[in-house]
Amino acid sequence: MIRRLGLLFVLALLLWPAAALAQDSTDNSDEDVLIRINGPVAVAADQTIDVVMVINDDATIDGTINEVLIVVKGTATIN
Repeated sequence: MIRRLGLLFVLALLLWPAAALAQDSTDNSDEDVLIRINGPVAVAADQTIDVVMVINDDATIDGTINEVLIVVKGTATIN
């Protein structure tokens, strides 16, 4: 089970857009990554997050996900 979660995490990192990795280090933009294992995630209407990954639970999205939303063994509810 741990190996599978590790492989999923590595896969998620490999799928990350190349442009995000190539940004200039002087860029002061906020890049938020939220990873939750065995717990639910709720993104409020006033929140903006770049990447959300949830494993073994549900995600409720009322706010904005800029890049990637991954839910493994759970349900994503997007409002």
